[in-house]
Amino acid sequence: MTRITVSPIYQSVSLALLLAVISLAVMLWITPPTADPRRRRVLITLRLIAGAILILTLLRPTLTRTDESPVPAVLAIGIDASRSMTLSDGRAGGESEQQTRWETATQTLDQLRSGLATFQDETLQIEVFRFDDQIEPLGNANSPGNPVKFVPDGSATDLAAALRGGLQAGGDRAPAGIVLLSDGTQTVPSPGPGARQVTETLDGLGVPLWTIPIGPVATQSPRDVAVASLPESYTLFAGTRLDVNFTLTSRSVSGLPLPIEIAWIDEQGKREIAATRVSEGKTRDQSALSVPIDVPQPGTYQLVVQAQPVPGEILVANNRQIALVEIREGGGRVLSLEGRLGLEQLFLRRSLRRFPDIQLDAPILPGRSEGRWPYDLGDALEPGQYDVFLIGDLPPEAIGKAQWEKIAKRVREGAGLITLGGMSAYAAGGYQDQPIADLLPIELESTDRMIDGPLSIRMKRPHPIVDLGDEQVWSQLPPQLGANRFPPARSLPGTQALLEIGELDSTAANARPRANAASATGTPLLVVGSAGRGRVASLAFDSTWRWWKSGLETAHRRFWRQLLLWTLAREDLGGDKIRLELDRRRMTSSQSANFVATLESIDQQTRANLQVKLIAPDGQTRTLAQNDAANSLSGRIEVQQAGIYRVLVEGTDSDGQTLEPTEKSIQIVERNIELERPAADLEWLRQLAAITEDHGGAAFRPEQVNELIQTIRDRRLKSVTPVTDRYRWGDDPLTAWLTYLIFTAALATEWTLRRKWSMA
Repeated sequence: MTRITVSPIYQSVSLALLLAVISLAVMLWITPPTADPRRRRVLITLRLIAGAILILTLLRPTLTRTDESPVPAVLAIGIDASRSMTLSDGRAGGESEQQTRWETATQTLDQLRSGLATFQDETLQIEVFRFDDQIEPLGNANSPGNPVKFVPDGSATDLAAALRGGLQAGGDRAPAGIVLLSDGTQTVPSPGPGARQVTETLDGLGVPLWTIPIGPVATQSPRDVAVASLPESYTLFAGTRLDVNFTLTSRSVSGLPLPIEIAWIDEQGKREIAATRVSEGKTRDQSALSVPIDVPQPGTYQLVVQAQPVPGEILVANNRQIALVEIREGGGRVLSLEGRLGLEQLFLRRSLRRFPDIQLDAPILPGRSEGRWPYDLGDALEPGQYDVFLIGDLPPEAIGKAQWEKIAKRVREGAGLITLGGMSAYAAGGYQDQPIADLLPIELESTDRMIDGPLSIRMKRPHPIVDLGDEQVWSQLPPQLGANRFPPARSLPGTQALLEIGELDSTAANARPRANAASATGTPLLVVGSAGRGRVASLAFDSTWRWWKSGLETAHRRFWRQLLLWTLAREDLGGDKIRLELDRRRMTSSQSANFVATLESIDQQTRANLQVKLIAPDGQTRTLAQNDAANSLSGRIEVQQAGIYRVLVEGTDSDGQTLEPTEKSIQIVERNIELERPAADLEWLRQLAAITEDHGGAAFRPEQVNELIQTIRDRRLKSVTPVTDRYRWGDDPLTAWLTYLIFTAALATEWTLRRKWSMA
């Protein structure tokens, strides 16, 4: 709109007009003193020109033009960069056709920027930022043609922080609105006002919030299949069978088949399927599964249990679990020496019949009355003939002290020794005076007596020998008929009691009062230890055959197999060695593991220079700890990135000789709350946008981005301010100089002509 007004001096039009009239009257009243009409007209015209300029100066006419212009403002666009954006957006029909939420978000952002670029509004500044639990401006992504190049790796989502960041994105400029592209799942408590409170602040300021929810709609029971409760590590022996125990959790997959695959992965990455199973999916179920598999050749492996994803399943990171496995060499020759052929030896033969790598030899020893004691075992006691000696209910006189000395020597050199209970065993049989007495992990006393049965067995501490798959199995085994009363275990390194007498169920059919067992509860029944380079296990009972006859042959077979393989321990035949212990083998990035590296040597005075290294999956190595002239080194392992890491211990002894390195693997699992809550909270984003509905706020699906662009345009057309331009005569240099020059020129010309024409 354009209009002309006047701004007279002294703000008075009347005074200005009066002065103008007086000036014109004077100019016209006093005529030039000449009779020549032409000259008079020229002089009067010059006077009128000067008078007109004087009148303009008095009235100061003003040209006023008023236009409407958009208000300079900033449109903030926030894109969710948390890990949940790597999940499926759930919009495609089939699983293979789906794209990630991040792909949808970046495509929508490009379309939004391109659409806004065609809207000619130079006063609108666009600021793009990424957010998770932090805010980061993306200056290079504010215009089309500059793609977003980072990946969504945020560990949490804070929508409140994103809204605050959008409000502050423009600095001094007013906010034109905030656009959020997100799946809407808040995974971190906001340190300040929550998202609703911040949105209410936006509403109070008149700032609209536009949300673009991305992802599948949150439901009560999203489809999910998860593998859990797999032991974090195993120490196994080659040639054995392993019962892989784990838990399969299924949700909202009723009627669907759930294929499960168990596979070995060796150090070279070669994968070999060990077993497959198909479970039936249910609406909500948690099943404990046990799958027997064969143990491969010695080495280090990963045991992977994986459930195949079902159609529509969003979170697949929990579909598999990995156990770290160390497989040692198994097998060997066992010499069993019994005073008589009884049920224990008979059923032991049955158990070992399934394991051809273990050879059990049991020579028939003559009775005491035959006069052939001590019985000559020939070359059976020579080095390399037998790996384990199994001594049953045998009077020590049956083979004589000389041969007992040979057995003791073989054990100290690395052979295993297993002793069973019985009336002729331990102190009850007079073994406290025999050479093997010093090898046993218990101190034999002449006052030891037998404990009458029945006796319940209870596991005292976990150990590979007594691992029957479930600790409750021990309470299900039939009681022993009796046992030798063991004194406490020797106070030696590595010596420990694994089994003890438990409380007998008084309701059991074969339970009866025990004559001398009133205080037997807690008495050791199985004690293990070492003697020289060999391993020794002492059992106070000898009626495990009752397990087999009660239908628990699997437990019987497993116990004896593990006991024999533990005593073999071929990896322990060396001299000085490094032992590495880890308190955990599987952990998340927020957890830590403690390690202890120890030099084990026959000579307790030996010292070594040890160094512990952590080797990442990509081969990068960093030193965790090192020391000089010590035999133990401990520390903590903290890792942020997921993967399989190796803990390597190297060292040299006091003589400068390189020790055999020891290595174990640890697993850093990926646990992210963003991935554990896969469903998008689209309704929450709609509710937030609805708070600013009075100012144009709304929620738009990615396919409605053109509607959002039009909404932003319409709001910009309404967000204008009047702009007034005024041009007043004499205010600018042009009109000021024109006034001066014209007025001066008119008067100067008149004066010059008057002089020229000789006028007074």
